Amino acid sequence: MVVAATIAAFTAAAFAAPVAGAEPAPCVTVPELDTRCEAWTAAFDEPMATPSDDRATSVAVTPDGSRVIVVGASRGAVTGLDITVVAYDAAGGSMAWQRRVGGPAADFPYASALSSDGSRIFVVGSLGTEAGGLEMVVVALATNDGRVLWQSRYDDPQGGQDEALEVGLDENDRHVYVAGWSGDGLERDIVTLSLIADSGELAWVSRRQTQGLDVPVAIDVAPSGEAAYVTGWVDGGSASVVAAYSTGEKETDGSGPGEVLWSSKLPAEGPFLVFAADLSPDGDSLFATGTNVPPGGALLAPTDRFLTVAVDTELGTERWHDLYRGPEAGSHTAIAIDASASSVAVTGFSAGTTDDWDYATLALAPADGERLWEARYGFPGSDHEVPQAVAISPDGSRVYVTGFSSSGFGSDIVTLAYDAEDGTEAWVARYNPSPLGLHAAIPAAIAVARDGTRIFVAGRFLYHGDPEDPIEGQNAADYATLAYEA
Repeated sequence: MVVAATIAAFTAAAFAAPVAGAEPAPCVTVPELDTRCEAWTAAFDEPMATPSDDRATSVAVTPDGSRVIVVGASRGAVTGLDITVVAYDAAGGSMAWQRRVGGPAADFPYASALSSDGSRIFVVGSLGTEAGGLEMVVVALATNDGRVLWQSRYDDPQGGQDEALEVGLDENDRHVYVAGWSGDGLERDIVTLSLIADSGELAWVSRRQTQGLDVPVAIDVAPSGEAAYVTGWVDGGSASVVAAYSTGEKETDGSGPGEVLWSSKLPAEGPFLVFAADLSPDGDSLFATGTNVPPGGALLAPTDRFLTVAVDTELGTERWHDLYRGPEAGSHTAIAIDASASSVAVTGFSAGTTDDWDYATLALAPADGERLWEARYGFPGSDHEVPQAVAISPDGSRVYVTGFSSSGFGSDIVTLAYDAEDGTEAWVARYNPSPLGLHAAIPAAIAVARDGTRIFVAGRFLYHGDPEDPIEGQNAADYATLAYEA
């Protein structure tokens, strides 16, 4: 098979420029490439900005399955990038509403969380100031019409740049928990905030001060609501840690919630750079994954490997850890994780036999870390496949992975479904917005409908000159949203 010819023929037949609300174009699957068509596709482009630059960072679907909420950054005509939220009808992909939130300078959203009833979405990121600084920002919006319910900013009194990177909610949606960083250059501390969800009022703040660059990668809230867990790396990546904070609101004397209950260094045989974490449904264990280097190696070097660690959330001690390296010498880095009652799904890129990197997805037993199965995906002729997100279906029967497959033709969004019991591939879908597959399509996030019938992928389309744009060649990137039947 001539890969280039096959890709060109496939993309010409199956890929059409995405338009929000349009009927899905006829889709022709090619068994060598994919086995699943999109239910619908949507692109969001801000027409007033030149050059246009729109990028989605997160996606969520309301519990009733009616709305898909995509959060990202979109370049405005005057202010640069603004936080921009777009809602779509989940059934057909028509746009329901859009909302821009921004300051006088460039703003960026890093994460979002949907309330348990789906009525509100909380977006966190950074807001640019007139003085050229950055403040943490948390925005609450109504999902039915996009109204901004409140906006809260935080500027750390110690100075420096402040950015909110991760967000979580307690089970009854009373508090919003935010993890970010504050400082300048390579000297930044992890800062954790708690806000009242109904008003945005700051309940408490905690700053972890160490030397070097500290980066939070996840914040998870116990189902009981009694603790929030912040996972990240400290001292410029020389170590990774999990810290548990008491939750709620502080007493008038400053005691109580916001205090560190415990803080543990994540174990490893060499440096461990954590990239993702997730809490078990019962809240008893926290699972963190990333890349580990044996003694004498270097991060992101041919000796690195996946490391996944389970931590007892009551004591902060290790329950188990799992190390994985693929069949070939090279880089092996886990970058996403999702946990269910029956398995912990981990995905990352791993040196492959057919190209530079493959998707590598593992299913681990939550109790003891036993490896239940391993699945790899690589396509001959591409340069590399890099997964970006993983999700387990609500009933635990499927594991979904999305990422991109790159070659000289650009890159395609590639989404796979696996049987959660044994890792058998259920289907694979490839998508590129160009009729010839020449553009770059890169996903950022994945969400599964609560009833398990559909999955939604959000990211960005990067164009190399777009004939559909009024100013040809000025449309740098659009939001990309794809829907699939599960």
